[in-house]
Amino acid sequence: MVLDQTLGGMASVIAVMLFFSTTTLSMRFFARHRQNNSFGIDDYLVIPAWFCLTGLCITAIYGMVRGFIGVSSPTDPDVYAPLVAPFITVYWAADFLSVLGLGLVRLSALFFYRRVFVVTRRWDAFGIITTIWIIIVTLWIIGFLLLEIFQCGPNVSEGFSGGASKVCLTVVYLEAFVISSFLLDFSVLVLPIPKIWSLNMKPSKKLAVSFVFLMAAAGAAASCVRLVYSLEIITLGVAVVSKDRFLADTVLYYFLVLELGLCLTAVNLPSLRYLFLGITPESALRSVRSMMSISSLRSNKSTTTSQKEKYESDTRSPTVELATVDTRNSHRTKRDGYEAELGQV
Repeated sequence: MVLDQTLGGMASVIAVMLFFSTTTLSMRFFARHRQNNSFGIDDYLVIPAWFCLTGLCITAIYGMVRGFIGVSSPTDPDVYAPLVAPFITVYWAADFLSVLGLGLVRLSALFFYRRVFVVTRRWDAFGIITTIWIIIVTLWIIGFLLLEIFQCGPNVSEGFSGGASKVCLTVVYLEAFVISSFLLDFSVLVLPIPKIWSLNMKPSKKLAVSFVFLMAAAGAAASCVRLVYSLEIITLGVAVVSKDRFLADTVLYYFLVLELGLCLTAVNLPSLRYLFLGITPESALRSVRSMMSISSLRSNKSTTTSQKEKYESDTRSPTVELATVDTRNSHRTKRDGYEAELGQV
């Protein structure tokens, strides 16, 4: 992981993530405009998420300029001491922006699932599940933002002193954050897959749609790596893992930017199919639902017609049939009588 800990590696991931997230976000809104569709909650949520990623990158650049991100810790105490306060402040801001940005991206994904899959019945099983997860993610955002602010108790400024490890819940916060973040990424990622495979589509199309939604797996992978590395630091300590506090935290910052950037890019990709194929996930799934509805209507109509014919056949009155036969015989008798009279004349 030498590349991740260098100044050039950090600058590279910032440039790449900003480029892809900004490009896909712009193309998302352009595609929605071309479709003449109104913007939804899922569209609006990615805007503040992008600002969180931008803020995360700006604070990283500030840390690189000041000399505590992407570089080794100074061995001279006189050089190291002035960097402690801005170092803690930058990482506090990074955690805050990461919690808010990742939470908004997950909410955007959940509202997108509801816009695509929950159309006619708002309170079907999938609608209820997504509503529950929206509540969970919202509480996760609020809870971790409050824990970030008050991790050292009511005295918020104590968290920036750098020497309050005995009273602060920094380790508890970091451990809870990385574990819960990975679990939420994974759960939101796989949530729509059973719904997709329950649709009446060919397996190849199910795979194609699933692949579009699973593109966020890259963000979940970054979250998994950050989880493993963070737990390694918590268990073994910085001295064992990297022997350098600045470089160890640079790796954590690296994966913060990578996870948020990949998740933000992936959540914009399903809406971009319209620009390249003229097809959106909403229209494709709507067509499937329409075909299923038409097939169901035809089946119901055919069943109703056959039942109606059977009913009419079974309920036909024998008296009516006899009356019809008698009428025909009467007409035949009258015609024979007229012919006999004309013969006599």
